[in-house]
Amino acid sequence: MLIILDIGSTKLKAVCLNKDYSVAKMWTDKGFNFKHEKGFSLNLKPLNEEQIKAVTSIKLFGAGLNDTEIKNELQTSISKQFPSLESFEADADLNAVLQSFYSTEDQIIGIVGTGSHFNLVNKNQLLSNVVSGGYLLSDEGSGYDIGKTICQKYIHRDFLTREDHYSFLMSYQLAPDKLVKQIYEHKSPKTYIASFAEFLHICTSQTKDQILTHCFNKLAKKIIRSIPDAKQYKCNFVGSIAYHFKPTFVKVLEKEGLQMGQIEVSPIKRLIEKYKNND
Repeated sequence: MLIILDIGSTKLKAVCLNKDYSVAKMWTDKGFNFKHEKGFSLNLKPLNEEQIKAVTSIKLFGAGLNDTEIKNELQTSISKQFPSLESFEADADLNAVLQSFYSTEDQIIGIVGTGSHFNLVNKNQLLSNVVSGGYLLSDEGSGYDIGKTICQKYIHRDFLTREDHYSFLMSYQLAPDKLVKQIYEHKSPKTYIASFAEFLHICTSQTKDQILTHCFNKLAKKIIRSIPDAKQYKCNFVGSIAYHFKPTFVKVLEKEGLQMGQIEVSPIKRLIEKYKNND
């Protein structure tokens, strides 16, 4: 059996596949960022004892997973959980996107979820990396960026309507000063701030459109268009923010002259097809 793990900062998505690549089990769990957190532990509760013993291969893709030492530590710890494991691969989440959107043509690939990350791909090789400044310096268009914008508008009473201010207060039961305190005392401020992006499902349509347009404009102009000749390439994305707010996302990027390709919530579905076809 093969397990594919797509581990983002907020959510872990996993699938366990039979030998014929049919799905034996799919599950989600709490996310993890390998750059900012330590002590990752894979929860095996979704799998039964038979499935655990039958797993021979694991492909793990994780947010911030670039360090060789961390990859080796992961292999050591996870191998202990699967007695029949023969093959283990660990790589950064952007490589899952690269594999899922395999193409012989040049393209721009990106992740737009809790954080955001982009790369120009030439003949399926990562070519021109847009340096991510992380959530303190960058992450434009991400869930964190949207959540931060919402929190700023609430703190400064800058929503388009009083209705939105009141709606935020009633939804989260936090006065502005209490919200600031919670953010600075939280053990994972990036993830906590990103969680406020959910407010876009509650607020007025005018506020939702204003915030999304503002954040996606920054993403298109400051980040994607910083790639040389960005307008020449098709753009393919994965991530919850790009997927769930697709209409505005596409509208803003196309207005900037960018060519839209495909948008998936996760690379897993396309990875399954790729591995099945290559077997």
